[in-house]
Amino acid sequence: NGKWKGTIHYYWDGSYHDKATEVRIVQTFLHIQVQIKTDESWSNSICSSFDIDEDKGIRHLIYSYLNVPKASVRERSQIHYGTASLYISDDFLKLEGNYWTDRKSQGELTFIKE
Repeated sequence: NGKWKGTIHYYWDGSYHDKATEVRIVQTFLHIQVQIKTDESWSNSICSSFDIDEDKGIRHLIYSYLNVPKASVRERSQIHYGTASLYISDDFLKLEGNYWTDRKSQGELTFIKE
């Protein structure tokens, strides 16, 4: 749960870029919602799950999402679906992992809890 700040490091159109992000995660007993906002777009998870096995040291948040860019950037950044897998740190204050999309983009995500 909570608010997070972070960076998306991604490869797009032949080069690497960084984008500052704000993340909000809302977790209830039956539901996990991941919302990401940047200066150009917002994403909402459409399904989310934890993969946790403490005996094996596995602690991941995995989710698929719909990303909707602002109309002003849609010429170069279309609406798209993606999936992310984030490792949850031992102190539960950092999320770090990878994402990939249906427009064949990919990158790395790093979030720190506020």
